[in-house]
Order: sequence, then structure tokens, then C-alpha cells
Amino acid sequence: SIAKGVRASLIGLIVVAIFMLIYYKKAGLIANFALLLNIVLLLGVLCMIDATLTLPGIAGIVLTVGMAVDANVLIFERIREELALKKSIKGAIESGYGKAFSTIFDANVTTLIASIILINMGKGPVKGFGVTLTIGIIASMFTALFVTRLVFEAMLVKGNMKALSMIRIPFLHQNNFDFMRLWKQWFGISWLVIAIGCGYGLVRGGDVLGVDFSGGDSMSYSFDTKVPVEEIRTSVAELGIGDAQITYQRDIADGGETLELTTAFDQGEKVTNLLKEKYSNAGFTLEQASRVGGSIGNEIKKSAIIAVTLALFGILFYVALRYEFSFAIGAVLAVVHDILMTLGLFFISGRELNAPMV
Repeated sequence: SIAKGVRASLIGLIVVAIFMLIYYKKAGLIANFALLLNIVLLLGVLCMIDATLTLPGIAGIVLTVGMAVDANVLIFERIREELALKKSIKGAIESGYGKAFSTIFDANVTTLIASIILINMGKGPVKGFGVTLTIGIIASMFTALFVTRLVFEAMLVKGNMKALSMIRIPFLHQNNFDFMRLWKQWFGISWLVIAIGCGYGLVRGGDVLGVDFSGGDSMSYSFDTKVPVEEIRTSVAELGIGDAQITYQRDIADGGETLELTTAFDQGEKVTNLLKEKYSNAGFTLEQASRVGGSIGNEIKKSAIIAVTLALFGILFYVALRYEFSFAIGAVLAVVHDILMTLGLFFISGRELNAPMV
């Protein structure tokens, strides 16, 4: 799963880099350099603190990349506006950074508030996500606001930037979109999806909780031939017993490797029979079986709910202090709406709620 997450992240990063290079040309090349430096800084700090790369950690890195790209897009679009006003390249860059700074700063600070709370209140994967995200936010602000501007200034001084062209799509830049025209209809549809999705989640009851929270059967198998994890995961999924945690572990003492598998309660025997019948040539042998309680999962779930709630209040306080209280209420309600929408769609898709999802 870690390898799959890293591979997906790299593909996404390459796609984003290509888009930035094509759409913003020379400025996109500078942004890609800053983005690469951002990731290097993030991974370097994680290595310094001996952090272990997990799926939630990868999610934190992906979110960091997204925020860094967003910051560069805000800056470049401001520069584009200043160039349209017939300003010089130097003047457009200075004005672009000046006008985009407050937006980037506020967006990162509100996210930083949430990530710090996750570090202090969260446990396990929730805490790990908070650590990665905090480091990533600081690194992305440094690269987006300082490094890219430093490169622009250096190119201006050396005379390597006589012009700064960017692709302009008329459909995006010369139209006014009336997003609020159908707000009542979309408001109703969104809350209908939330009601159906969350209602279905309540109907599913305990079935909606993965083994992280509800506990389950934990098995350890020895084997003669190693079978890819994804192949086993696909076979187990065909049993219709919910998500399972599947991984290979190597014993440091003797170097032996075992297959560790955790599934829902009373489903261990089905999985064992599947492995013996479908992968008879692999020689899977059940070495140990036990039941994993849900107490640790309940603790993670409880801390995550508290952390998210406190993060919302932290955002509420900052936005109220920075702007107006009515803006803060609107922002928090929008976030709550998005969380409920995400949960609703997640439950409708038949997936289980686990720690990485939180």
C-alpha cells in the first residue's frame, strides 16, 4: 500500500509539473523548481526526526504539494493581472507577490492551526499526518513566497527575463460565471446527498467501521512462495467480508518473512481457507491467530473527533480575528458541510471508515 501510494503521488506530481510548465511557461519552470525543493526539504526534515513514512504521511505530502501549487497559481495569476495593466515585468512581479501574500498567508495559517492541533490531540496515524502537514506547510510557504521570488529577482538582475508570457484561455479569463444563480437547487441537492449518505451509514451501523476501530481476527502465515499483496487483497475482497489489512513482515532476528492479515471478527477461517485453496502452490500455513480488540481504535477515533472539532474552533477564532465573525461562521459551516458530504459519499460507496480515512 505504501509503494502504491508513493507511485500514485509521483504520477500526480509529474502531471502537475507538466501542467505548470505548459500553462505558465518560464514561471512554471520556476514553480517546478520550488516544488521540488519543497519536497526535498519536507523529506529531509522527516529523516532528521526519524519519522516513518506511512499512508497518512503520504497524504500529508500530497496535500503539501497541492497547497504549494495553489500558492504559485495565486501569485502567477496576480502577476498576469498586473502585466495586463501594462506594468513592467519587475513591477508586475512585485505587485503580484504583494497582493497574493495575504491570501497565501491566511490559507496556510488556518491549515497550520489545524495541523498543530492534530499533533497535540491526535494519536497514531492522525498525529503522523499532522506532523507531515505542519512541516510541509512551513516548507511550502518558504519556497512559494521566498525561493520563487528570489529566482525571479536573480533572472531580472542578469537580464534573463525580457518577457514573461503565459497561456491565456479566453473561456476562463473573459467570462463572468454566475455561480449563485442556481444556489437554492444546488444547496438542496448537496444536503440531499448528505442525508442519504449519512443515513445509509447509520443503517450500516457497526459495518461501517473498519478493523482499525472495531477490531477483528489477526492471522500470521508462513509461506514458501511470496504472492503480491494486491493480488491477495483482490481475492479477499471477493469474499465480501469488508476491507482487510494485509502486509508482509520480516523478522529481524532470523530474517524470516510472514504474511500478516487482519480482517473482521469471525472471518479469519474464510481467509485461511481461501489462501490454502487458491494459492496452494504458495504453501501458506497459519502459524498464529488472535483477536484484536477495538479499544485502540476507539482511542484513535475519539482523539480524531476532538482534534477536528478543536481545529474548527481554531479556524473560527482566526478568521473572526482576521476578518469578521460572520465570515468565520460561514467558513466553518462550509467546512462542516464538506466533511459531511465526504462521509456521505464514502458511506454510499460501501467503504469502511478507518484511521487513514480520518
